[in-house]
Amino acid sequence: MHPDQHSRFEVGSASFWTNEYMEVNPPELVSFWSVCAKDSTQIDQDTVLNLPEGAYLLGDPTLGSKVFLRRCYSKLLDIGMKTLDKDVKSYPQLLILGNSGVGKTFFGFVLLRFLARSGATFVYESASMGDRILFAPGLVVRGSDQDFANILRTPTTYYISDGGKPSHNPCMTVWLTTPQYSVSCLFGRVNALYMPTWSKEEILKCHESLYSSNIPIKKVEECYQRWGGIPRYVLHLAQSDSHQRLLQEAIGSISLNSLIGACVKFMQDDYYELHGLLYYRVNECYGKESFVFASRYVQQEVYKHLYRHDKDDLLWFLGKSHVGALATLHSLLVSKVTSGG
Repeated sequence: MHPDQHSRFEVGSASFWTNEYMEVNPPELVSFWSVCAKDSTQIDQDTVLNLPEGAYLLGDPTLGSKVFLRRCYSKLLDIGMKTLDKDVKSYPQLLILGNSGVGKTFFGFVLLRFLARSGATFVYESASMGDRILFAPGLVVRGSDQDFANILRTPTTYYISDGGKPSHNPCMTVWLTTPQYSVSCLFGRVNALYMPTWSKEEILKCHESLYSSNIPIKKVEECYQRWGGIPRYVLHLAQSDSHQRLLQEAIGSISLNSLIGACVKFMQDDYYELHGLLYYRVNECYGKESFVFASRYVQQEVYKHLYRHDKDDLLWFLGKSHVGALATLHSLLVSKVTSGG
């Protein structure tokens, strides 16, 4: 429903005026919010959250109606909510970081469901959508990426930003994004949690639950062998030739200098994707430990490419000692040599 241009709504202690571009209680979003608020599904590992027929994630059929519940989701949610609820007066902010395609957006849907069940007021924005959605008990409003400023100034509001750059507000902010320098400048590193890549067992469980009718298991295993645990390329885009070529193109374009630069940026949380050559190594508390090559295949192919095209620099690099990110890269390349690959 498009409201009158000057309708006024109160949400808790805050209020806002609508404009002609806002949608108040659009049926598809109300359906999604209502389902989330009433859902009693436990967040058990390796299971699927199914929305009922006719309901879609954010009311968007292209997003589907199912979320595979990863093993890390429950603990990430628990740690994240404790971080935000610690003190609402201290501008609590939480970063959920990880490689592109690891599933941060779908964890965001799990977070939305949790907040809906708790009766919280929250604003959701996505870089891919270009707008904001206000969810509050009895009210759902879609607006522009500049709307709901008064709501976001309320400390008890939750503000979830997926892939964009959230505005700075005193509310409880969750930013789902790949690590980047601007993130560190705006938020710092205090409340950062890193989402790990998927294990092969998780990939196969998700395939069995959601993709078995569309993608042969052999194809999934081949993609996992090359890409490692990134479901975007191992499952969702497994049969897209143009996307599958990105990995080989990245390997073919690498030089020792560009790889060194990527590793340094990686450890400084200035994400340099290289189309999936490097992944974060995450500890049990979801902190960043270091980085690794995406897979044994990538490690082998990168070494072969550097040996063919950058041999002198590669051998010089392997013959030196290093510290920090370069020491990690040195160790990864040396392990390739000593393993006899």
